[in-house]
Amino acid sequence: MLGKKFDSLTIWGLVLLGELFWSPLLLTDLGASLSYLLTLVLLFEKSRSNFKLNVKLNLFSLPLVLYTTYQWNVWTAFYAFLVTPLFEYLLLPLILVGVF
Repeated sequence: MLGKKFDSLTIWGLVLLGELFWSPLLLTDLGASLSYLLTLVLLFEKSRSNFKLNVKLNLFSLPLVLYTTYQWNVWTAFYAFLVTPLFEYLLLPLILVGVF
């Protein structure tokens, strides 16, 4: 934008403002709220191990999920820990190779 460099937090905020301008009720949806919340957590936590990061992501998403759905599966943290490396090392590279 006009030759200026922005940090990742500023870009996150600009995207959120743009989305809220386009659709003001965006944050009433659980998926959008979780997406923006967990992206913000990922922006602040760059140098953590996968286990600590998954625990932190689950702890941040827990109140929002409980408030919206009134239930939470205990196995969510365990499955997230197993599925994250699968996506990171297998599925994402395969998708990128398939696209190009």
